[in-house]
This record gives sequence, structure tokens and C-alpha cells, in this order.
Amino acid sequence: MSIVNPLRVKGYSKSQLSRTKSDRADAKLIAQFCRDLKPAPWQPSAVEVSQLQGYTRRLDALEHMLTEEKNRLQVTPQDFEADIVAHIQFLQGQVETVKKALARAYSGP
Repeated sequence: MSIVNPLRVKGYSKSQLSRTKSDRADAKLIAQFCRDLKPAPWQPSAVEVSQLQGYTRRLDALEHMLTEEKNRLQVTPQDFEADIVAHIQFLQGQVETVKKALARAYSGP
């Protein structure tokens, strides 16, 4: 099994001057692509890489939520300010927790 960027297959399709768009034609084109270009087999990520991706994805999500809440704080009615400030503080704590866990998990010897 291989994982290939769909744009590569699309480029291959253009190079073959293929215009037919049906499931059968697409399957044939993908089979020809694999036969001709022999894409590398998929290898699962190492456990460490998967964990690092998990940490960084979580950190990105938290930082995105933090930015949203900070932006929201600038335009929100005063009635909701305390709630948003509390949420910002919570998110900041979560960001620090993930950063510390990431540093612990991936600190050098």
C-alpha cells in the first residue's frame, strides 16, 4: 500500500491526456500510475513520531483557541468578559502543560 499526494496522480492524468472522469477510468489511471511510477510503500510512523505529532497538534489547537478567545475578548459585551478571561487563563495553563510534557518527553540525554 502506498500513500500518494492526489496532485501527483492528477498530474500523471494530465500527462496521459486522460479526460474521462468515471470510477472505472479513475481506477485504471491509478493502477497505471502505480505500475509506471512505483510509489514507495507506506511505512507507519515510529511511536515517537506519532507522539510528537500528537503533542504538536494539540499545542497548535490550543494556541489557535487562545488566539480566538483573545480576539473575542476585544469585541465581546462586558457581561461575558469574566468568562472569556477565565477561559483564556485556562487555555494558557493547558498550553504550558502541553509544552512541559513535550519538553519532558523529548528532552535530550
